[in-house]
Amino acid sequence: MRTPLIVALCLASALGACGGDDAVSDDSNEMVDCSLLTDVDEFTVGLTKPGFGGELEFSLMSANPAPPSRGDNSWLLEVRQGGAPSDGEAITVFPFMPQHGHTTPTPAVVTPAGAPGQYTLDPVNFWMPGVWEVTIDAEKADRIDTALFRFCIPS
Repeated sequence: MRTPLIVALCLASALGACGGDDAVSDDSNEMVDCSLLTDVDEFTVGLTKPGFGGELEFSLMSANPAPPSRGDNSWLLEVRQGGAPSDGEAITVFPFMPQHGHTTPTPAVVTPAGAPGQYTLDPVNFWMPGVWEVTIDAEKADRIDTALFRFCIPS
């Protein structure tokens, strides 16, 4: 008989872990003041991040909507190696909300965009307001590199 009580307490604890009192709200109906945050990226066309492995550069060539906002987003990503577009990359997109410790329920689909080194990521889903980290892995042959974009998604 104690098992249902333990399960209920664990569930309540897990749901309560989404609570907080800083500039980023945990309640999807509350306002998020992104202007109070200094550790997030500001979207600009061509926002470029070097890969952590030093092999690649990752650039957001466009976002729809721009800047990224709540709900489904479509991104155009360009991957470059040594200044030249890098085709044939296996791209993986991992949106993650660090404050809550969860991902998004909708996985991003990656398709080649037609131009060398460009890939469409759609949808990049930010289903609730707050800070989202989007990890992008690019793998080709025996090389892998990773970039991280951080955006605050307002209410």
